[in-house]
Amino acid sequence: MSVTTSRRTSCLFLVLVPFLLGSGPDHESARKDPPAGYTLASVQGTYALSYVFTAFKDNDSAALGLARFDGQGRFEGSFIQNWPGPVCRLPADTRCVAPGTNVGTYTMNEDGIGHITLTNTFSGHDPGAGTTQLSFDGVVTQARAGRASRLATEIFNIQAERSFVQSIGGLASGVAKRLPAEGEFRTESLRGAYAVGSVVGAIPSGALGVATFDGSGSVSSTLTVNLRRTRGDRQVIRGIVGVGTYSVNADGTGAFTLTSTHPDGSSLGEGNFDLVVMQAEVAGSLKVAREFFAIQREPGALSKAVVALVFKKLPD
Repeated sequence: MSVTTSRRTSCLFLVLVPFLLGSGPDHESARKDPPAGYTLASVQGTYALSYVFTAFKDNDSAALGLARFDGQGRFEGSFIQNWPGPVCRLPADTRCVAPGTNVGTYTMNEDGIGHITLTNTFSGHDPGAGTTQLSFDGVVTQARAGRASRLATEIFNIQAERSFVQSIGGLASGVAKRLPAEGEFRTESLRGAYAVGSVVGAIPSGALGVATFDGSGSVSSTLTVNLRRTRGDRQVIRGIVGVGTYSVNADGTGAFTLTSTHPDGSSLGEGNFDLVVMQAEVAGSLKVAREFFAIQREPGALSKAVVALVFKKLPD
């Protein structure tokens, strides 16, 4: 298998990993005495997925998406995969972003450990010429009581036996979190201040800060970025300011754009991000985002690598 083919394989499978996690409908009434264990029905409903693939050199990748589990051992999903440009026969200093779909089957043991087998298919891009069959393992990390069994609300996943990218090694891991069935996502689902934090990459770069969303499509941020400067030293840049716009789709996916500047006012350019809401609460008819995951479509202006960020809502 060529490097390109193996990278495709990794990307495809990543997106699905978190999907193996599922849970039951939100209207299920809680019981004082939770069921004894987990069953296929514990994985039921729509789950949001965030994933990162850490590999050697410049092969880091990330993915986000949604998966719908039927509670009987089958699922289907959609995702966006973000990996180095050469995978799509693009220049090495770019990122390749492509959508895809997947279908598969899953198992769930009584102890909350499960396994998924799936087929990923890309659409509209060079990697989408074929399909790839993959598998991964997961464990329930959060749950609540349901009518007949515990309902998984969060699942942690790692790649299974099959090598993710045969020629470069690496490890894929991700989290799947169940979204509420009631309510709807709108632009105002993102409103208020969100803490930002993330560390990604085989040669890791990190970011932290606060982003404020106005509920009407405008966003501003202040970030600190930590980069590798030399083999034994780091570079820290504090006070990077960004302003931009955002949108949220009905399924909880969305996008935002940030134009950022250094503390001295010099430009860092524009960054375009895909996002998926990972955790939400219902307020009336609105799903309010408590947490979301975002991936920049371009290489980071400072890190020159993949940029993946986690946003968590702060109290109003």
